[in-house]
Amino acid sequence: MKANKVFICGAGPGDPGLITVKGMNLIKNCDVVFYDRLVDKRIIDEIPTKSEKIFVGRSAGDSPAHQDHTNRLMVNYARKGKKVIRLKGGDPFVIWQGR
Repeated sequence: MKANKVFICGAGPGDPGLITVKGMNLIKNCDVVFYDRLVDKRIIDEIPTKSEKIFVGRSAGDSPAHQDHTNRLMVNYARKGKKVIRLKGGDPFVIWQGR
C-alpha cells in the first residue's frame, strides 16, 4: 500500500465474511483507519493494534461540516506519509457516500 493516498473501502453489507480480500488486506496494512457506525465490530476488531482507529460516524441532522473536518484529517495523515483508509459500511459509492 502506498502512502500519501487515502483509500476508500466498503465494509460490505454487515457480514464480515463478505468484505473483499483486497479490502481486508488494506485494513491489515494500514496506519490509520477512519470508520463509521455501520462497520461491523468484527471487522473493526481486525484492525491491527499498531493502527490508529478514528471513529468519524455521523447521525442524521449532523452538520455537513463534519465531513469536511473528516476529509481534512484524512489528508493531514496522508501528507505525513501514513497509510490511510476510510472504511465505510456497505458500498461507499452508493447514494453519494463516496465523497
